[in-house]
Amino acid sequence: YKQLNTNKSFSLNTTDLFPRIYDKTTITGVDPVYFLQGTWCAKKIFQNNPSQHFDIGSQALMVGIISQFTPTTMVDIRPLSVELKNLSFVKGDITALPFEDNSIHSLSSICVIEHIGLGRYGDPLDAYGTEKSAKELMRVLAKDGSLYISVPIDSESKIYFNAHRSFSRTHIL
Repeated sequence: YKQLNTNKSFSLNTTDLFPRIYDKTTITGVDPVYFLQGTWCAKKIFQNNPSQHFDIGSQALMVGIISQFTPTTMVDIRPLSVELKNLSFVKGDITALPFEDNSIHSLSSICVIEHIGLGRYGDPLDAYGTEKSAKELMRVLAKDGSLYISVPIDSESKIYFNAHRSFSRTHIL
């Protein structure tokens, strides 16, 4: 490329090398689980058009996109390192949310509660982390509110320590 480079608008120095050798793929790579869940959740929120949305621990990219259409508050145990208009951040624990009972009308927690209590993200070990999370989401959700949630479904409920839990259909229902 150095020999081909006749575009003098850009400098090309060996000190600026930034090789990317694994990006030449035949398809655009995405994690289908997070991609499909995130797009499903965003579509539902956009359809319901709440005046304010709250998210607990979901993928930051999804939350950031939602915030550009609906004012959004993101809650996570780890601080968010970027700022966006219409996106506020609250440091918090899904097992003890800093909100009043029945106070949130639009709430999401996509692919989150299956991780709680396994220590993966710095949270304390707790065999009932998922159950405590679900109860806390129910506590803060307004009576007429919308809750968008997802979890992995498997043939039986099991733990893939320390990654996540999966649930049988009957268990999660």
